[in-house]
Order: sequence, then structure tokens, then C-alpha cells
Amino acid sequence: RVLVSILYIMGLCVVSGSISINIYALCQPLMSQGDTTFGASIIGFLFTVQSEALSVFFRYLLDARMHVENWRTETQQEDAMIMRSAVFKLFNAYFGIFFIAFAANRIPWAPHLRCPGWQCMPVVQGTFTSMMVFSLTYRLIKDKVVPAVVKWARENNPFGNEALKKKANLKVVQLPMEAQLDMQKPREIVQFYEEIVVQFGYIGMFGSCFPLVGFLALGMHFINLRAVAGTLLHTTQRPPYKCASDIGAWQDVLNFIALMTVVTNAGLCGLTGHAIYFYKPDLSYVDRLWMVAILEHVMLLIKILVDNCISPEPDSAVDVYLVKQNKKIALLDEHGIAEDLAKTV
Repeated sequence: RVLVSILYIMGLCVVSGSISINIYALCQPLMSQGDTTFGASIIGFLFTVQSEALSVFFRYLLDARMHVENWRTETQQEDAMIMRSAVFKLFNAYFGIFFIAFAANRIPWAPHLRCPGWQCMPVVQGTFTSMMVFSLTYRLIKDKVVPAVVKWARENNPFGNEALKKKANLKVVQLPMEAQLDMQKPREIVQFYEEIVVQFGYIGMFGSCFPLVGFLALGMHFINLRAVAGTLLHTTQRPPYKCASDIGAWQDVLNFIALMTVVTNAGLCGLTGHAIYFYKPDLSYVDRLWMVAILEHVMLLIKILVDNCISPEPDSAVDVYLVKQNKKIALLDEHGIAEDLAKTV
């Protein structure tokens, strides 16, 4: 059963990659050397539509497959679902840009896929910028506009409960729980996590193409934060509470994205872009490969040093925890209660 799920995901990844390549090929006539803005924007828009459409289909497929797979615990099932979702969502979101940046100019049997004038960086910049703008806008519409429209349609439906109550001049008093049941069902928490993780990957891996994307995402997230809060308060039901000790498999996904961030930015600066020739015009392609490898290893070394120098548990937080633990033990001793007994009560 697990193997069948993996085969389904691999098949969808192949479909996603094929669609991305065909979108790029169809939009190539819209671009020329020195004028790639319009064509790259169309590519970014179509990449966003493809990514969101396949993500919706994959969500239904994943739900069906997770009901079939027989996991021993709920935690194992959630971790498996997160890893399957992350594999497809990351491939579906990033393959198109990766193809343009690192493969379009390097396929000998497909010269028609080469970027205009062998310059792929402008195409990547335009595609990435438009994808960020369209994806952030779509997320705001999905989180705020769509629930508000559905709520308005329900309240103004001539055959709905609200319209019948108004016609009959009935004033129904509802408990807060009953009012919640009449609202729309909320999106699952894992879907919010997926969107944030994908955005993190966009900013981390391709931020060097458009350095202002971090400020753009920050501003849009501030707006979206209030939009989601308003939707949860007035439009949809509140998500059910779930207890977890940490973010689970998402931590592994974020670590992988952080690693790919180093590799991707080194490749973008050394291979996709040609700005290095302004400083070293005599560099050969082999020299550029060596430069990318050295830059990548230096950045990886810095990442490892930062990971080891910054403690995940700050000393101040540890001190506060120890003080509270000592107070708890002293209070238990004062009343003659053993600590082990207190844990089981």
C-alpha cells in the first residue's frame, strides 16, 4: 500500500514536470533577448495556476491513500502524510524555475528550449517575481475573499435557513457552539503549514533573483495574518485543538530546504547568471564550476557553524525552567507529595 502511494506521487511529479516544460516551451515565443518581462510574467502566472490545481488534486488523492495505509500510531501516519505532501508540493512548486535556471540551456537535443540569447537569469527573475506576486495574492483571496463570498451566498440564499427565518420574522437564539456549527468548516492546519513552508523555500532558494521578495512576503503575511484571524472569528469554525510536542516531520523538511538554499543560490550566482564575467572575463566553464563548488562549500561551512553556535534552547529559558521546577519540587515536598505521584495524578 505504501509502495502504491509512492508510485502515485512519482507519477504526479512526472505530470507536473511535463506540464511545466510545456508551459515554458509555449511561452518562449513571447520572449526575446532583452525583452523577457511579459513572457516571464505569463510563465509565472501559468506555473502558479498549475501548482495550485495539481495541489488540490493531490490533496484528495493523499487523503484517500492515507485512509488505505495502515499505520500503527497517529503520529506515524501524520509524519508519513507530511513527508508525502512535502515531496510533491516542493517538486510541484520549484521544478519549473529549476528547469529554466539550470536545464533549459544545457539540453543538447532540445535547442529550442534555450533562453533568449542564452540569458536565463532575466527569465528566472521575471518568472519568480510573478509567481510570488500571484501566489501571495491567491492565498489572500483564498483565505479572506472566498470564505466571505460563501458566507454572503449562504445568508442571501432565498431558500436557505436565514432567508426563511427573516420571512417568518423568527428570532432564533443560538448558543455559541450552535453558531459555530452553522459556519463553514476551516482548512486543516497542515495546509497552512504547507503554504508557509513553500513560501520559505521560494524566498530562501530564489531570493537572490529578487532581493526585495523578503519585504514583499513580509508585508503580504502581515495582511494575510489579519485576514485569517478575521475569517476564523466571523466566517469559519475554529480548528479543533491538537496537541503536539513539536512540528514533527516539518523540521526535516525545513532543514532540507535550508540545505537546498545554499546549493541553489550558489548555482544561480555562478552558473545561471553571467555577472561574474564583468569581473573575470577570461573564466572558462570549468572555472565557473569550481567557483560554484567553493562558494557552496563555504556557505555550507558557515551554515554548520551557525547551527552549532546557536543553541535551540536559550540559557535564559533553561534557567526559568529550572527555577520553576525547583519551586514545584519544594511545594510538593511541603505537602508531602512525591514527584512521581504528582505526574500520575
